Order: sequence, then C-alpha cells, then structure tokens
Amino acid sequence: MRSALALVFLLLLSGCAVRPPATLRIDAPPGSPLARLVARSGFVAVSTYAPGDRREGRRRAAVAGGSGTLIGDHGLVATAAHIAVGPTYRLRVTRPGEGSFEGRVLALLPEKDLAILCVPGLVGHAGARLRLSDPLPGSPVLAFGSPGRTRIAAAAGRVRGGRLSGSIHYGRFVLEAPLELELSIEPGFSGGPVLDTDGEVVGILASFAVDLEAEGGPANLGLAFAVPGETLAAGMPAEAETACAAKSAPSSLL
Repeated sequence: MRSALALVFLLLLSGCAVRPPATLRIDAPPGSPLARLVARSGFVAVSTYAPGDRREGRRRAAVAGGSGTLIGDHGLVATAAHIAVGPTYRLRVTRPGEGSFEGRVLALLPEKDLAILCVPGLVGHAGARLRLSDPLPGSPVLAFGSPGRTRIAAAAGRVRGGRLSGSIHYGRFVLEAPLELELSIEPGFSGGPVLDTDGEVVGILASFAVDLEAEGGPANLGLAFAVPGETLAAGMPAEAETACAAKSAPSSLL
C-alpha cells in the first residue's frame, strides 16, 4: 500500500494563468446538444485580480483563476474560495457568447472552499438549477472546466461512494465532506459545475488527487472532489437574491 503522503490533493488553481481568457471556445457547434448543456450548466470562467486602482493605466495580471457556476437568474456565481482569494479582490466573469462582467465577493467561506460572487451584469441571465440532495453512488456525472483559460472542456465520470468522510485541508482552505467522484480532470476546472443526468448541478469542483510515487512521475488518480449542492445552498447569504438587482454592462477590468 502506498504511503498516504503519496496522495496529494491539488488545487485546480494551478491553471490560474497570468492572463484572463480573451475568448472562451466550446469544442462543439453552436446549438449542438453539448453547447446547450454548457449553457444549461451555468458555466463561466473566473479571473481574479489583486485589489487596487484600475485607473493606473497598465494591464493587470490575474493572480488566480478557474471556473464558476451561475446559479439561478439573480446574478449569483458559485466558485471555489481559493479562486476568489479574498473579499477585496476584483473579479472578472466571462460567460460563453455573453461577454465579460465585473463581479464582487458576496460570501467567502474558506472553511468550505466556497465563494459566492455577485455579478450584476448577469442578473436575468438563466443559470443552472441546483440539486440539494446528493446523487447516489455510481450515478453518472458530467463536469465542465476551462483548462488553459481559453477553451471549455467536458469530463464524464460517476459518483464514487457519496461523500468523503472527513475534510481535505490545503493552507487556509478546507473542503468539508466533499462529494467523491471518479472523474479525471485537469487544472482550470476548479469552481466548475458537476451535473447529474437531469442537468442539475450537484456540486462545484474544488480539488483532485495525484499519486507522487507513481512510476514515471506524478499521476492523476482520476479522483475529484466537489462542494455538494446542499453545502453550496447553505452558504448563500440571506440577501443573495436581491444583492445584484441592478444590471450592469459588460466591462473590462484591465
């Protein structure tokens, strides 16, 4: 049996390039079943910038980035707390075919690796439906992410055994009793939606497992971990549905 130290839970933040996505392409024709499913999933890309005055007249580099999930039609985006970083950081949310919008952190829960963002420009835009009950072990799932920050990728898998017993700790972030998934993903999926066969979001991705003692170098074990839908719903602040009532136009943070 390999040492427990050989299993490292990696933040999918490692895809957080220094540049925001100029465009987000879907490797599927417009109107195709996959393209419609991406839209139904509420998928967005998220870029995070350090606090500061945007009028400094220079191009800013993203300090973190990954994916997110638009929930409902109130302009609320769920992502991993390690993507949002902190309440004072500035955020740019890009939705395929709809442009980029400025967002802010509405709730940051590092003990659950969960952040809720307010994106006024997405108020009234249809997002995903959230499933509050856990899917059964063995149930098929489909996840979306943005590896390389330029394309939208899909990964199919299944629920391994329900929720993982205990918590995963990485720095100041904690992933409590996550959904354990047989899902092979790569950096850039963090915060992205995990869908069941009804097209409902059962959770958002946060981390995955790597074996450091594998022959030939670190090997992805095909195990991913997600914040469950029930935990996500409980993390919504009381004023969430009215916090982003005013619409705003697409805006660049650079």
